[in-house]
Amino acid sequence: MEKYSLPKTTIWHHVHKINIPDGLKNRILSMQGGSTKRKLKRIHDATERASTILQSKERELVVAVAMLYWAEGHKNSFVFTNTDVEMLKLYVYFLNNILGVSRNDYRALIRMSDPIIPSRALNYWSKELNLPISASVSYTHLTLPTSDLV
Repeated sequence: MEKYSLPKTTIWHHVHKINIPDGLKNRILSMQGGSTKRKLKRIHDATERASTILQSKERELVVAVAMLYWAEGHKNSFVFTNTDVEMLKLYVYFLNNILGVSRNDYRALIRMSDPIIPSRALNYWSKELNLPISASVSYTHLTLPTSDLV
């Protein structure tokens, strides 16, 4: 799925009729269940880390960002959507200084419509959020026909 950027069902349709020798099938089956163990370990580690963070001097910031994410974050992926520059700066600070996420490990998606000039918007948000333009900021230019605005 990752290698070809295809959904699981598409790949399944191409490979589900492949015959696998019994020896290989048994080896594959013996490795199943590891993902559940890894998931439980990650949940345990995340719980420990969250407990440590919530007992730190940054507790108020963590609670504030959690509330912001609850209101403005996506529920199925780690995406925070907002246009308030101070709120975004706080979120970026949280990512960098509390979670230890590198600036190169996340992107800012800037959605624009006319008459916004993409290069100016890109420069503004890059400067405000201290993100490199080339690696960490991308944009989508949206143009609406005038008839859609009426």
